[in-house]
Amino acid sequence: MRVQYYLSRILKYRKYLSHKKIDLVRALRESINYKLFILTKRHEVIEEFDPVKCKTIALSMHETGIGDEVISSGLIHLLRENGYKVFVIVDSRHAKFFNDCIPNDGLILSKKTILTDKRKDLRFDLFLNPWNRNGHHYRLINLMRKIKYHYSIGQNVPKCPQLYKNIIATASFRERKNQHLADFLNSILRQFFPNIKPNPYKYYLNFNEKSKIKTDGFIKHLTSDGKERFITVNGLSTDRFRCLSPSTLERICDLVSASNEYTKVLVLNYESIPFKINNDKIIINPFKDLCDVASLLQYTYYLVTVDTCFVHIANALNIRALCIYNNKEGKNGFINNIFFAPHYDNGLMVTPEQQTHDSFGVDLRSLKPDYIIAALGKCNLI
Repeated sequence: MRVQYYLSRILKYRKYLSHKKIDLVRALRESINYKLFILTKRHEVIEEFDPVKCKTIALSMHETGIGDEVISSGLIHLLRENGYKVFVIVDSRHAKFFNDCIPNDGLILSKKTILTDKRKDLRFDLFLNPWNRNGHHYRLINLMRKIKYHYSIGQNVPKCPQLYKNIIATASFRERKNQHLADFLNSILRQFFPNIKPNPYKYYLNFNEKSKIKTDGFIKHLTSDGKERFITVNGLSTDRFRCLSPSTLERICDLVSASNEYTKVLVLNYESIPFKINNDKIIINPFKDLCDVASLLQYTYYLVTVDTCFVHIANALNIRALCIYNNKEGKNGFINNIFFAPHYDNGLMVTPEQQTHDSFGVDLRSLKPDYIIAALGKCNLI
């Protein structure tokens, strides 16, 4: 027993040292890249922002998720509607979603610290970065060095006090802990683009024709007399603590499919949560491409989901949705239930009673589904 105890302590200390090493390397990279950034930009004149002189914008979506990008679609749409050309710096993994679903004037592809874009002259009037989440900025700084711009809008941090000339008000999570991301992006428009009337702020998706044709054909194949209503259920999230257990997913599908003779249940992400299909009214989504899946939601009568990505897509389409959250919080004041809330009248949030006050939240896989079943009843789905 004593050997196991000491071995456990050694392994924990080894893990601690490993994390410290990673933090030190990141801090060193950040320091080096920031100094190179200052040297690179010292001959460039970075001015106070003037929205009248600005025509082209490089919007940083560096290291953001699909949900962030859906919410930001409203910002991109409003800027383009008011005559600005918006080019988006985006991870190459998300390029297809932008091309297929979010209208823009061009993508600048990145992979970690490398700009994979082949254009030699990346010159814009404004570099706009609304995000300030990661304590380390070495990847972003490296990308900023490779782009030329007259104006910069963002949030400086103590270790990098000269990254941005124009500072976003209340850009830290702690200062806006009770503010939704859409409201924050709206506040950027009010602060720097007074000529734009941003209210109401709406997400904007426009699916490509190929996705529309595929999903329309799939739905027509499932309908016979046009009376069917499709309830879409998603029990899988990128965060394992927000996933439903197979038994909970099975129970939800069985109850919803039995609600009336015209109801059919579409299940997303089935392969990652294997569960029993107990009747032929439960149908598995055949599409793997995210744009196809998002397009499929247009035919949904009601969405039940644990993934905020689909919550925001439902918001863009104004679909009624039951949104299951797990009370996740962050050390810097980030409250997931507020920052990524459904944020529209047709989105109903349901949360477990338990509170963990940590960055993991309640593990939904370990909970009984009673509170979800009660919410299904409230939505008249069972």
